Amino acid sequence: GTVTGAGASGCTPAVYLYRGSSATTGDEGSANPPYTSTLIHLDSTSGNYVYTAAFLPSGNYTAAATCDAGDDSAEVSGDIALSHPVNVSVQNGVTTTQNFAL
Repeated sequence: GTVTGAGASGCTPAVYLYRGSSATTGDEGSANPPYTSTLIHLDSTSGNYVYTAAFLPSGNYTAAATCDAGDDSAEVSGDIALSHPVNVSVQNGVTTTQNFAL
């Protein structure tokens, strides 16, 4: 997916994924850590900030983005802000796209 606003000064962007629809979201040190996360990077060909979360098992997920990934610590809960979470359904062999604005 693409992420607008990810190139802002001081932004260390990432997308966090949680198992299940409408899952309770949290950072790495919280009681609700992400199932997986992926960094957002600048695609030099398109000029867009993009991310890919590959090899996820089929199922429903909750996704949220952050500009604070560089500040996330497994020892501290609540040290980053996450975007409004969205529900995403993943199927084997099918590309699922979810875009964000930070």
